[in-house]
Amino acid sequence: MSKKHKHDTPEEMKNPQGEASDCGCESDCCSEDVMKELGELKEKATHFEDLFQRKAAEFENYKKRIIDEKEKHRVMANRNLVMEIFPLIDNFERGLKVAEQTKDFDGLLKGIHITIEGLHSIFERFNVCPIESVGKEFDPNLHEAIMMEERDDIELDMVVLEEFEKGYIMGDIVVKHSKVKVGRKKRPADTAKDN
Repeated sequence: MSKKHKHDTPEEMKNPQGEASDCGCESDCCSEDVMKELGELKEKATHFEDLFQRKAAEFENYKKRIIDEKEKHRVMANRNLVMEIFPLIDNFERGLKVAEQTKDFDGLLKGIHITIEGLHSIFERFNVCPIESVGKEFDPNLHEAIMMEERDDIELDMVVLEEFEKGYIMGDIVVKHSKVKVGRKKRPADTAKDN
């Protein structure tokens, strides 16, 4: 038994497929075309990478601008509200000064009522409305129950009986919940204890 060993010749090593090559000119042309195409693709890749980086930077700058603009709008809105309140503070200070000098507490009380009306007028301009609570059904979206009171009248179950602090709504948004006392139907005495 003899094994045949095939030894590759240098010609076969260059062309392992055994394909005939005439003079190598065609492969040189193909190689140049491939290299040229590869260079063009690298240029395109570099171009698109640069474009992507520029767009990413532009987007980051855009996000920062939007955040800055939102903050400026918030500050301006707050500034407008504060500017409306300054005259009311001035009125309070003048009223206190006059009341201390003249001991005219009826005048002070009248001034406080006028100032509160001024505050409500400012609230109206900023679309801030008080929440009507007393006699209304308790709504956890509008009210904060800080007290419950048992009642015999079933009609007063889960109805706001008293308002301790007024709540306010701005458009559709609750800016301050009303703090209220809520009625609750009296529960029957626990008969299980008696048995």
